[in-house]
Amino acid sequence: METGEVTKQPRKTLYPATSGWGGIVGLFLAGIVCSLRVDKLVGHAITKPNVWKQLQKCLVYNGCIFVGSYLLLEYWITPKVMPSLAESSFFFKLALFAASRALWILPLYGFSLYITRSWLDAMMPDLVQPRVSEKALLQPIKDISDSAVKTLLYGTCVCVAIVLEFIPVVGRIADFLWLSWVYTFLCFDIKWISQNPSTSLAKRVRRYEQRWVFFLGFGLAFTSTCFFFPLLLNCGMYALGYPFFVIVASSHDESIMTTPSGTCLPKVFPIFTPLTKIISSVVSKVLSSFNKKKD
Repeated sequence: METGEVTKQPRKTLYPATSGWGGIVGLFLAGIVCSLRVDKLVGHAITKPNVWKQLQKCLVYNGCIFVGSYLLLEYWITPKVMPSLAESSFFFKLALFAASRALWILPLYGFSLYITRSWLDAMMPDLVQPRVSEKALLQPIKDISDSAVKTLLYGTCVCVAIVLEFIPVVGRIADFLWLSWVYTFLCFDIKWISQNPSTSLAKRVRRYEQRWVFFLGFGLAFTSTCFFFPLLLNCGMYALGYPFFVIVASSHDESIMTTPSGTCLPKVFPIFTPLTKIISSVVSKVLSSFNKKKD
């Protein structure tokens, strides 16, 4: 070797770069390890004041106000009120139970989803670097229907989770795995949008499905923090944990985590593509019909 020649070091990865089942297992474990990197979360919170400021807002609203309201209603107000309604009809008590959740807890959850996203958008510039020019960032997304398809996709994913719950024997396990993928996609999607807002939903879904093993492992920890609670508390724990896992997701380069070959498992697993295509087709037809009427 000549003097001054630099030896290029191989890029380090979090899993063994092998094919076959060893690579699959390593990739799955890498996802679990990445999701548990609390040091990344703490590092961003300590070194970046804006990140810590937005996290505090999430903790106060999602933790104290939303989760606190649910616990207050469920474990203090309800036990106090229900005994006094012992002689009331079943339907009256059921209506009162439903109204208290629909008029108090659900609006808090809806506002939580909206306000948490705004706080995350405020902290994302401190977490990821855009991969396009500033001029490109200011340009509108080419496909206007993209956000509509994304919103409907999220809603459809929730419906699929509800349906899976009713499948005998394997439904509960299938629901857990499905939500692990959904939650992970939500964490990484906001990162990809921040890096390049013009990237279409179809491309982001494709990127996700090429790394489905890694993302399944990543989603296990997040899903475990909320899956086993009652429905409304489940929602509260999800809202509470979501910002933290977004920060952790933003700290990792998932581009090298493509699914290896050499097994019976697909390299690209179409988790969301069928739903995305169906919803995109419906949205396109609706918008086309609307534009025709407008003309």
